[in-house]
Amino acid sequence: MFSTGLLGGCALLLRAIGQQAAALGDRWAPSWRLLGGIFTFLALDEWFSIHEILILPDLAKWAGLPGFLKQIWVIPAAIAVGWGAWRFWPFWRQLPPKLRGRSLLAGCLYVSGALLMEMVGGAYSADQGQQNLTYALLTVVEEVAEMLGTTLFLWALLVHLGSWSGKFSLVLNLGDRTLGDRTLGDRRDPQDPQQP
Repeated sequence: MFSTGLLGGCALLLRAIGQQAAALGDRWAPSWRLLGGIFTFLALDEWFSIHEILILPDLAKWAGLPGFLKQIWVIPAAIAVGWGAWRFWPFWRQLPPKLRGRSLLAGCLYVSGALLMEMVGGAYSADQGQQNLTYALLTVVEEVAEMLGTTLFLWALLVHLGSWSGKFSLVLNLGDRTLGDRTLGDRRDPQDPQQP
């Protein structure tokens, strides 16, 4: 659930940046929005374990795939990562240097956890099974790398959004009550009538 929240938070921020970019006529607005859509899918996948539908050990065995491809979903995932790198390369190159570096580090952490450690775990479990301490530790490393990468990316987006727009307002509607309907950094109490 925590990872779903992180990925969903990234999706929301990417969409917000995309909307702001579109309002300013930025030609990269569609890329921001597409990234928002991708992160929405990743959040849904994390929540519903969609990728696990593609864990087909019998198919992997039938195809004679090596152990690191036991989790057969890593094949389309690796293709998707390759496509993403190709598709977003021009977009990534034009980002501000700090965001570019942070997003690269975040992406490397996330992909190393989600894809590479999944392959390592698949290879290990093909030989040793999953009911042992080593496999459990490999799973922990996988999950921690994913969470660190997503957290770093979320932070990088928040910093970028704050510096790019100067002011950033966050409104959270909860039924008939609105929370946070003031600009971040504004220390005034909205309930105090004495303040302007």
